[in-house]
Amino acid sequence: MRWAACTILSNNVLDKITEFEINGVSNTSLSIRWKLECADSTAYIDHFNIYYCPFNIYFGECSGKNETKQVDSMLDSYVITNLESATDYIVQISASAGGNDGRISDPAMNTTAEGIPSPPANVVAEDITNASLTVVWFEPLKPNGQIIEYKVERGEFSETTMTTVMYSFICVMTLNRN
Repeated sequence: MRWAACTILSNNVLDKITEFEINGVSNTSLSIRWKLECADSTAYIDHFNIYYCPFNIYFGECSGKNETKQVDSMLDSYVITNLESATDYIVQISASAGGNDGRISDPAMNTTAEGIPSPPANVVAEDITNASLTVVWFEPLKPNGQIIEYKVERGEFSETTMTTVMYSFICVMTLNRN
């Protein structure tokens, strides 16, 4: 005979779920999966609680609102949606039975994938002459990842010129006069 550790202990205290992982990432979601150590434990569990928050690795704490999702006891996976792009998240889980929440799992951390940035902030044209102008801007309020380049377009009636600017917030454009 082989003994197995169970999530539900003999004194009806729910132990923490030890088999828990983040197994999928998109720019706005994290997919998590868990497994109970006893196959028949789900008969005693009312639901699972999934806890998550954006995590600031520099301060070692949650940097935003702590969220809790209640998930059906028959599930062994869940996709957390509506997350911010390129953001670290801490995720934990607990089981609940008879109105009692079990011990919370050890935290799992992962980062959502990069997404589309918001537009550059405070775009201003300066030093405007008949032949050139300087365009200045700030990084987007939500870069949603690492900004690799900016594309600056200039249009004259049906003709458009595009300039790629690498790692800069200034673009000097020469106006063509035909």
